[in-house]
Amino acid sequence: MRSLLSVHHPTFAPEIEQIDQEHLQTIHKFLTDMNFGEKNVDLTTIHLRPVFQPASTLGVTILFYGALVLFGILGNGIVMAVLCKRKLDNSAQCMLNLMVAFMMQLVIVVPLSLFVLVVHNWVLGSFVCYSLPIIQVKAPFFTFL
Repeated sequence: MRSLLSVHHPTFAPEIEQIDQEHLQTIHKFLTDMNFGEKNVDLTTIHLRPVFQPASTLGVTILFYGALVLFGILGNGIVMAVLCKRKLDNSAQCMLNLMVAFMMQLVIVVPLSLFVLVVHNWVLGSFVCYSLPIIQVKAPFFTFL
């Protein structure tokens, strides 16, 4: 193994070549814990990831995402209200456009990203499967003013 790494990657960092077996076992345990233990699992229903099985972990995660959405909407709403009271010149229109785009991201993308983070299997359908990675990027098509 060492000879393969040194042949194919001559600038490979030596500390990466010598990964401790304990770390590898920890990573392996984490990855196997992400799998379902049962063979017959109904994938049409929602299954939480094992890391979110304690209600406290799920609650704290939802609380932080909720705070992110709440403060984001509040802050963007205040900036939008201030901008709308002014005469809309080019820079104000640009900022208003950005605020609308950020609001749409907070309302659409953040809850979907939380859902994907918490739920182990995919139940949202093929359209959301293909469109979510596109809208998770700062989507330029949300800017429409």
